[in-house]
Amino acid sequence: MFCTECGTQQDDGARFCGSCGSALGAAAPGSASPAPAASSPSAPVRPIAPVAPASPAQSPSAAPARPVFVESSRPGPTAPGMAPSYALAPPASGMAVASLVIVFFAPLIGLILGYVAKNEIRNSQGTKGGAGVANAAVVLGWIFMVIWVIWVIAVAASASRY
Repeated sequence: MFCTECGTQQDDGARFCGSCGSALGAAAPGSASPAPAASSPSAPVRPIAPVAPASPAQSPSAAPARPVFVESSRPGPTAPGMAPSYALAPPASGMAVASLVIVFFAPLIGLILGYVAKNEIRNSQGTKGGAGVANAAVVLGWIFMVIWVIWVIAVAASASRY
């Protein structure tokens, strides 16, 4: 028998779909439904309403019901035995990576590229990642710029002594 909602194949005795959790009606194609006991051939036949699966406490001979799982926005396994489903992070901005590399050789250029990368990531509406890389490039750029300015002042002061 197949689920009328999602189309997955189900066991013949199942009352609910194991994939989407919808009730499997008696009129599902290929289902083995019990014949209604009618007192006369002209008696109207009422459809059987879906019933929740019986708990093992109510019916010890009944097979345990399969739990119904709902998709979650949280990462992690959705059902026992299933592989976890994690959301993929957006790809890092190439400019953010370039700014982090360049900041070690040319701090001013790396600092400017870091700010441009931060602006690009902020305006990408979540399609680009790497904000942490861009922030690291900006912080290192400022640190290296301060060190560079101190070095230039020290060299200028030592050159004026001669």
